[in-house]
Amino acid sequence: MLDYIVRRKMGECLVQAGLISAEGLRKALNEQKQTGERLGIVLTRLGLATETGIARTLAVQLGFPYVDLSEQPPDPRAVSVIPRARALKHTAVGVRLDKGILTVAMSDPLLLGLAQDLERDTGLVVQQVVATRTDILAAIVGTDRPAGRRAAEEAALDPAPAAAAGTDSQDLLRSILSDAVANGANDVHIEPTAEGTSVRDRVDGVLLQRALLPLQDADRLIAMVKQMAGMETAEARLPQDGRLRYEAANEPAVEFRVSTLRTLFGEKLVLRRWDRPAAALLIDQLGLSASMLDEARGFAAHRRGLVLVCGTAGSGARTTMAALAADAAAARAGSDVVSIEDPIAYRIPGVTQTAVDAGESFSGRLQALLEERPDVVVVGALGDGETARVACQAAVSALVITSVRADDLPAATAALIALGVEPRAIAASLVGAISQRLVRRLCPSCRTALPEDPSALEDVFLTPAGCEQCHHTGYRGRIGIFQTIAISGELRQAIADGGHEDRIGAAIRHGEGVTLGEDALAKARAGLTSIEEVQKTMGIAETDPRPLCTTCGAVIDPGFLACPACGASIGSACEHCGRSLEAGWRFCPYCARRATPRGPGRDGNRGRGRVVLS
Repeated sequence: MLDYIVRRKMGECLVQAGLISAEGLRKALNEQKQTGERLGIVLTRLGLATETGIARTLAVQLGFPYVDLSEQPPDPRAVSVIPRARALKHTAVGVRLDKGILTVAMSDPLLLGLAQDLERDTGLVVQQVVATRTDILAAIVGTDRPAGRRAAEEAALDPAPAAAAGTDSQDLLRSILSDAVANGANDVHIEPTAEGTSVRDRVDGVLLQRALLPLQDADRLIAMVKQMAGMETAEARLPQDGRLRYEAANEPAVEFRVSTLRTLFGEKLVLRRWDRPAAALLIDQLGLSASMLDEARGFAAHRRGLVLVCGTAGSGARTTMAALAADAAAARAGSDVVSIEDPIAYRIPGVTQTAVDAGESFSGRLQALLEERPDVVVVGALGDGETARVACQAAVSALVITSVRADDLPAATAALIALGVEPRAIAASLVGAISQRLVRRLCPSCRTALPEDPSALEDVFLTPAGCEQCHHTGYRGRIGIFQTIAISGELRQAIADGGHEDRIGAAIRHGEGVTLGEDALAKARAGLTSIEEVQKTMGIAETDPRPLCTTCGAVIDPGFLACPACGASIGSACEHCGRSLEAGWRFCPYCARRATPRGPGRDGNRGRGRVVLS
């Protein structure tokens, strides 16, 4: 929250100096929330101000000297004082070192605490000056400023890569990958556009703009990446795939899988980060509510049958399958638990993991595996008819955990039928399903605080603000949204009778389980994500969402004083007659005694306050 205030003060400085208008600032701040870029970058890209104008204005407004580093190059000794990664992160560089005084140039002098941190870490007295981002970053990578101040200002859309325009391609790539790794990006997109070559990082599932490179630098960069990845450099050889390793001092090597694609404006590269398989999460680390966690563990405890994990691309289905497999293995000491994956994403304790070879099908590997009579089989995905049919057959004698790329169980059932699996075979084998999505988690460092009196509101949601910790997006990390469905009775019959989506959906609703939308809204009300993120990711709006117990996640009805599943106290009660009170009531309508709010005391997602009677 503090950094958000700082961002706002920076904008106010520019408005007060007359460099930008108040309307321009509002436009830039709105854009910043969407892209995650720093305010100065947004103002420059939108044409609301020049980089030099911003730097000079801030210097005058805040009382710091302005330095043109293209005319007064930094002392290499001073540059080396601040570690490169830290300098790139904060866009700050040492320019003079004299008698224990380190002069540091910053493009953003409102970075609170940086000067104090540098003094503590270096033992030097730090004096701040202001310079443009392009000058500072060119000094960090050890190169001259691009020819022409106008060209430099147009190139300065990124902390590291944009400023390196016209520099050695290897330094440029190192800066791009260093920035991506530091930001926790999953992949990097280098894509030609009409304006130049865009560099974007995918962080928490969202692509964030990092640079706009001049064409001549982008061409050299793309050629070098392809060469390092062992790919043909000729553009005619598209598409291609390769691998590239990035190594930084005192850091473990990171591998990127590289793919190319021909586009309207030229060749596009995507570098997808591929680390060594990480340890699988425990099932209770996924973010399932207590009631859904019990149900999911029940699925993994079955001796035979089919467990489906349903989700769209990037929904985290592989993570859930790995957790289910680990739980199944832990519950079956001495059992044979085997996975077939492409590729192996997690190390799963107690599971024999195997990856299909190039050109091999899941069905062929699965059929060979079934000759060994495993107890539990994890199949990466049911992407073809033969694999789907073999998996349903295997579920007669073993527990099969697998995934279908579909929105939910009704859509997954329709997909399996389209692949040639008989509806009755699906109904006979299916024991449980988990539908899921991933939404971005609100950054705990800057999410907005609750109102002082939430009891006066029907619904209370936290919203994103933006800070250095979350790259000004307001989000950091992701959490799962879930729906668990046990297959029995009406639902099983609906699947066997032809698998019509409407009838399956109606049967699921009759089961009174928690829907994806209700779980999403419960997590938004709990302050884990925002209502805007829920609406964007889910693509739905619950017309009449039911409240959920904040202790176990079970559905509760308005008026309940305790959760029928776990017994947790919910809502507000009249201390005289014990009847349920609604939010905003000043008097108990049953005994006519006055009700007085006491504290925020949020309950089963209704935002009611605990009350006492006067």
